[in-house]
Amino acid sequence: MKRVFITSAIAIGALLVGAGVFKGLARVQVEKHLGRQGWMLVQDRFFTDLEGKKERLDIVMTAYASDGNWRQKTTTLEKGKSKCTRTTAFVPGRGYFEEDKRNKQLLFLSEVATRSSVDISADRFSSQSGYQRDEYILGYKCAYFISRSNDGSIDHIWYAYNFGGEPLKSIRQRANGTDSWEPRLIKIGEPPDVVMKYRDDWKVDYAEFERRIERMQTQNVAKADQMRAAMNRLKDTP
Repeated sequence: MKRVFITSAIAIGALLVGAGVFKGLARVQVEKHLGRQGWMLVQDRFFTDLEGKKERLDIVMTAYASDGNWRQKTTTLEKGKSKCTRTTAFVPGRGYFEEDKRNKQLLFLSEVATRSSVDISADRFSSQSGYQRDEYILGYKCAYFISRSNDGSIDHIWYAYNFGGEPLKSIRQRANGTDSWEPRLIKIGEPPDVVMKYRDDWKVDYAEFERRIERMQTQNVAKADQMRAAMNRLKDTP
């Protein structure tokens, strides 16, 4: 079975939240962002084949702190048991990393990996292409969207008004089956320090990002220069 770790839901969510425009605050309801002081989301990722057999592949835990830090731990399962874990983290002013526990280092992925942290008004979602209707997931109001990709896949995504537009649930229908990210738990409040701890005693490895810059150099020199400048700026951060 081909396993694909899909982050399109995050990218689409950031686009939709960023692209929305208030049409008149006095006339629309603004939903309070309950996660401003931190929150945690636990999701199960399933794959359902064309015969209807459903298998849980991953457990995804994402923790959001009020200062802009966030951390995501993905536990991959095999026959229901933990096989491996992947942890990524974003620290404002330092960048977006993957933790390499074996070598006790942080693999630098990019300068920015922001998530939304804003109150959402009704029209910021309802005026966007793909919006279907509002639905409730685990008791929280979400904007339900459908979008279609060039490869024929269809995405169903539920963006939460009360959590800055983060997707609580997503489903991707593909030719060989369906991937789904289904929420199990939402906990409001600042995540424990042990969950959000930045491993400042580990060295930062920029090697893979530097290789990405070299590949970009052949496609877009200006973009490559921007990436290099961002990397150098963070390297100089105490």
